[in-house]
Amino acid sequence: MNYKPVLVSILIMLISIQPLGVAGYQVTGNFVNQSGKVNSMDVFKGKYLVLDVMATWCDPCRVQMLHLKDVEQAIAGNKNATLFSMSMDSNDTLPKLQSFMQKFNATWDFGLDYKGQLMDFFSIKGYPTTILLSPEGKILHKWLGLTPANDILREMDKYLAIPGSFGRSLHLNYLLSTLTSNPLFFIFLGLIWIFILVIIVQMVKGVKSKNVEPQENEKESN
Repeated sequence: MNYKPVLVSILIMLISIQPLGVAGYQVTGNFVNQSGKVNSMDVFKGKYLVLDVMATWCDPCRVQMLHLKDVEQAIAGNKNATLFSMSMDSNDTLPKLQSFMQKFNATWDFGLDYKGQLMDFFSIKGYPTTILLSPEGKILHKWLGLTPANDILREMDKYLAIPGSFGRSLHLNYLLSTLTSNPLFFIFLGLIWIFILVIIVQMVKGVKSKNVEPQENEKESN
């Protein structure tokens, strides 16, 4: 009896078997981190991942940074969870991304979807989008638009023990923080002040003209 085919089949089976607890990551695609190194998404395998999909020009993404800081604070020291921000905009570059990180004092890692693979994979429709992924890369939850930290942490608490109560609500002062970072805001504010001054001047002129008319009438009667 020829045992060679049987031995070859057994060998192939042994090679193909993965060690217990190590499964393939469901998210496929590569990205460039803030240092310029190309990584595969499976570097996040084994951890719950809060993936912040953003663009450096996006004003709501800037406000989202405040909420992500609260998320980072809440999961700090937790080896089973991590936060990662990724620009999926084709116009973003590493220098823009690094400048964005410095501006908002972001302490977590950032990256670029330089091939557009991940944007297609996650079917991104707008910025910001926040995605919670399981250690295997399964999408557990997806938020479109500006998302408070409490919403993210509440969802994470279903899978991880998140200590304390963290997170900010979407208050007016946080929205103003991104407006004041935009030069167009001050131009708009200046135009409003000019408009108000014009109205005040017109009102003053109107009052003066009303005061002058009675005086002229008195002179004519005399």
